[in-house]
Amino acid sequence: MKLCVFIICLSLAGCEGLHISRPNHAALLKKNEKCKDETHWGIWIDGRDAYHGENFYGRTYSQSVEPALKKMYARAKLNLQPDMILFRDVAELVNETFREDVGYHGLTGPVRRCLKKFDTEHFNEIMGDVIVMDKTFHYKKNATKGEQVSELFEEYNKKQRLAFGQPEEQIRAIGFLMHNLGFAHPLRDHNGRVRLLLLQHELRRLGLGCGAMLYNNNRDMCFNTPTETKEKIKEGMLMYKEWQETGENPWTDPANRQKHLTTFARSNSKALSHCWHEHGQTAPCSKWHKGCNHKGTSLE
Repeated sequence: MKLCVFIICLSLAGCEGLHISRPNHAALLKKNEKCKDETHWGIWIDGRDAYHGENFYGRTYSQSVEPALKKMYARAKLNLQPDMILFRDVAELVNETFREDVGYHGLTGPVRRCLKKFDTEHFNEIMGDVIVMDKTFHYKKNATKGEQVSELFEEYNKKQRLAFGQPEEQIRAIGFLMHNLGFAHPLRDHNGRVRLLLLQHELRRLGLGCGAMLYNNNRDMCFNTPTETKEKIKEGMLMYKEWQETGENPWTDPANRQKHLTTFARSNSKALSHCWHEHGQTAPCSKWHKGCNHKGTSLE
C-alpha cells in the first residue's frame, strides 16, 4: 500500500509532506575527507598579502569575516541551491543591503578603460560567459538589478545540474558565478567578501572540497577569462589542502606567490598595470561608492 502511494505521488510530481531525497553531493568527497568547521585567516586574507600576516587588513577584519564564514559552513550543510534569499543573507552578514533600484558601479569605468588594453580576441574571451551585462557594460534594458542577479543564480544552478558528477565542470560553473558577480558589482561595498563567502559555500555544498585560499579575492575577477577563473579556484583549493596538511598558510611562501604570477601572467601587463594604477586605484568617488580609492587592489 505504501509503495502504491509513493508511486502515485511521483506521478503527480510530489505530495505535500513527502520529501524525495536528492543526490548526495557530499559523496563526491573522498571517503576519508571530512570538512571541519575550523577557519584560518588565509581564507579571507588574499594570498598576495599573506606575507604581511593575519592582521594586515586590520584586527577587526578577521573578527567580522570569521563569524560570517562559519555561518556559511552551516548553510552549506543544508544543501540548498543558492538564490536571492541566500544572496541577501550573505550581504547582511557583511553589513550590506541589496537594493534592486540602485546600481553600484564605482569601478565600471576603470574596468572598461583598462580592459581595452587587451586585444579584441582576449577581450571577447574574458566577456564570453558574462550574462549580467553586454560587452559595452550595459545592463539589459527594462530589467531591474534584482532580475539581473536572480537570473544569474538561475543560470548558475542550471549549469550545476548539467555538470553534476563532473568536478571540473562544476568548478567551471562556480567560476561562472564568481565572474559574473564581479561584473555585476551589485552591492555598495564588500562585493569581494561576498564572493569569497559564496565560493566557500558552494565548494562545500557540492562536495568538491572544504574551501579555497585564493591569491586574490578582488578586482582581478573582471580581468580573468572563464578558464583563468576556474584554474584560480583550483589553485586556491590546493592551497587550502596544503594548509590542512601542514598547518601553515602556503601563500606565505614566496615560491607559491611567484608561481601564481608566472602561471597567470597578464598579456600587455605593463600597459594594463599602468592603466589600473592611473584609473582603477585612484578612481574618483561617486555618489554611491565610498571605497573608491582602491590602492591595494591587484589585477593578477
